[in-house]
Amino acid sequence: MFGIKFTGDWNAIVAVVNTILTILGALGVLSGGGVVESPTTAKSEDPVKVTQVPDTTEQPK
Repeated sequence: MFGIKFTGDWNAIVAVVNTILTILGALGVLSGGGVVESPTTAKSEDPVKVTQVPDTTEQPK
């Protein structure tokens, strides 16, 4: 990769990088909480279909 030769096992390198990213994510250093915006080029004549699902959390089993 980019002309750099790693002499170690690729699986071990990936495992270490994944572990570091997991630890940083757990500490809150890395987060994926970005703002998601809808596209502004949506057609206004297309109706939006909404499906309502009844709330069953209060019902006894």
